Formats: sequence, structure tokens, C-alpha cells
Amino acid sequence: MSDDAVHDFMDHEYAYQRAFELGVISDGLKEDFQALYNENRAASYYSGRAVTAEQADAMLELAVTIHAFLRDHPRDHFNCLCG
Repeated sequence: MSDDAVHDFMDHEYAYQRAFELGVISDGLKEDFQALYNENRAASYYSGRAVTAEQADAMLELAVTIHAFLRDHPRDHFNCLCG
């Protein structure tokens, strides 16, 4: 849906902004993701805080759900590299 490249998404906040601009997430969800990222990035990057198994499972479930939505969205066609 855009001419973005993978390297454009090295910044988490940019990724959330682009998802909002492309209509994938709402403005409120974009702001929630950005706030969550900002609240937790220093602790996870600099404190060596390990992700729990529950957090990893939740992120995987979220990724699978988002992928299924984008793949199966009834109004738009999204190109997926998953094959």
C-alpha cells in the first residue's frame, strides 16, 4: 500500500505512525503503542530486563492476529511476503 522499505521501519514510533496513516490501526491505538514503547524501551534496552514467556506469547498472538487481518481484510488487498 506504500513505497516504504523495511529499513524505513527501524524506529518503532515511525512504524506505528505509518500503520495509522495506512488505516491499519486507529489514532488511539497508535498513541497507545507509542506510549507503551516509550514507557518500556529504556528498561528493556538498558536494564537487561528479559521478556517473560507470557509476554512473548502475547506478542506472537498479536502478530498472528494482525497478519490474519491484513491477509483477509475484505475491502483491501494487502501484499504479504509470507507466501
